[in-house]
Amino acid sequence: NFGPYWQRLETGYNQDCWSAPLVNSFEESRHYAIWVPELADSGEYNIGVFIPEGFDAASGAVYEIFVQDDNGNNEKTVITYDQTSNPGTFATIATMDFPAGYRCGVILRDVVDSSSSGSVVVFDAIRFTNISTVEVLKEKNKHFDRETIDSYSAYPNPFNPFTIIRYKLSVASDVSIGIFNVFGNRIKSFTKVNQTVGEHFLRWDADNDHSRKVPAGIYFYSIMAGDFTQTKKMLFIK
Repeated sequence: NFGPYWQRLETGYNQDCWSAPLVNSFEESRHYAIWVPELADSGEYNIGVFIPEGFDAASGAVYEIFVQDDNGNNEKTVITYDQTSNPGTFATIATMDFPAGYRCGVILRDVVDSSSSGSVVVFDAIRFTNISTVEVLKEKNKHFDRETIDSYSAYPNPFNPFTIIRYKLSVASDVSIGIFNVFGNRIKSFTKVNQTVGEHFLRWDADNDHSRKVPAGIYFYSIMAGDFTQTKKMLFIK
């Protein structure tokens, strides 16, 4: 982290996050952070950000994703993300393919989109998840214990403007929830870290990982906890 006005709080992922006052121009900018992951395998990765609850966070934080190929050529992708959406979870801001030999870095600054609200930019964990590896693990784990999680039908269903996904854990576990369209494309991702035994609720506002509303239609939600995954259907109407 770089800049003079950081505030460190013992909250967020692993109880360690930072915030800095937001600004609206590069001339005013004083704070930025860089994440450089070590990607052991090539493949398609979800890039997820973790934003803790309880912040007057920026609704237009700007993430810069730099990718360098094996010839040293750089390409930048800019993602604007609402840090007030889905607090307390890893939310996917981009899905990118990384061939062997490619390198990546993510930069977040205190400069926000011109239409952004809030008072601070929050700097917390960024996670790269190899999608192909996750799918392989699901196949390997499908014969394991089915008592870890029990999910119920989303309610209301059909729904508009939101629905509640309810599930019950028999053991404490990290929980991953994915929303998929009828073509099998993941459009929304949630991650709940170290959830306790008992019932839990998740609200989905019919939006994707970029906080844009999805079209009406059939969607599927898949909940994975421990070694078991359950998938169910829901209908968004307008």
